[in-house]
Amino acid sequence: MGCDCSIVCDDGSLYWASIQRADDGAHPVIRVNHGTSEEPGMVTLTQYVNNYIDGLDAEYIPHGCSFRLVG
Repeated sequence: MGCDCSIVCDDGSLYWASIQRADDGAHPVIRVNHGTSEEPGMVTLTQYVNNYIDGLDAEYIPHGCSFRLVG
């Protein structure tokens, strides 16, 4: 694959075969929840709106991950 590890978003690797192929090739994968992966950008956007758009207040509401892995 040309890299030491792949970082993927759960909606981009939703089908199990993508992860299985990486596992079969002993290629490590870090799978990140879609909403969680966008949180840093939402924090930055909130700061930008509050700093540069007069008369508009933005509030960041943390999303967090809506599920947990068991097992």
